[in-house]
Amino acid sequence: MSAYSQLKHRIANQFGKAANSYDGAARLQRLTAELLWRELLREQPPQRCKVRPLGATLDLGCGTGLQLEALATQSDSVCAMDLSIDMLKFASRNIESQSVYWVRGDAEHLPFENNTFDTVFSNLMVQWCKNLDRVLAELYRVLKPGGKAVLSTLMQGSLSELSQAWKSVDNYQHVNQFISEQALRAEMANSEFSRHELIQRTLTLPYARLTGLTRELKKVGANVVTENARPTPLGKADLQRLLSAYETYRNNDGDLPATYQVGILVLERSDNGVKR
Repeated sequence: MSAYSQLKHRIANQFGKAANSYDGAARLQRLTAELLWRELLREQPPQRCKVRPLGATLDLGCGTGLQLEALATQSDSVCAMDLSIDMLKFASRNIESQSVYWVRGDAEHLPFENNTFDTVFSNLMVQWCKNLDRVLAELYRVLKPGGKAVLSTLMQGSLSELSQAWKSVDNYQHVNQFISEQALRAEMANSEFSRHELIQRTLTLPYARLTGLTRELKKVGANVVTENARPTPLGKADLQRLLSAYETYRNNDGDLPATYQVGILVLERSDNGVKR
């Protein structure tokens, strides 16, 4: 098994362990889902303005299924796909819609035939993929001509307060690095999609204490560090330095902020496969 395959396995396991606690801690995920819905239903092509305008839909990285019921009401069918089998098992126990079916799969190697879906919805999943170009190529392949994909991802500058605070402790990577705006735009421009748009939003969540943030990240399974993670446990002095450093960000409302730079990708495949 390659190092990247091992990392994917670790990410899937971590999210699977978080299945029971995920929904109660998914504040950010709910906010970014709202942004996705806004773009998904905007400017629907006339041929899809029907009772279920989204057609055949793929929820890529469905997690616990927070958006599946809503997607099912707008779609002819919904494929709920995730890398974590435990997430799929959890979601399947809580979703009643008969139009939803379940697939375990990898976004970089989608297990579907060409031209399968009218719509792809993906909320805060693609930042866990090393090869975004491969993900975009796979999305283009499985979308039907005229299809649309909306994806949210975290961008450079996310969790900047936490990242800076950790620098007072050591030089290891405690917060994952996220893609820059320039790199993200380049990946989109190099894809085959006829239309691509990047919408950027800054979202800030307030916390009374730093432990509120770190526990929330753990509860949603997003506390996996992908590179240069610290190999030894933290000591009490390390934790105190971290807490003291983060305390400098406390604002006038008495909150500790956690800032996220969110990118909303809107991708469309033309009817004739030609880029505009």
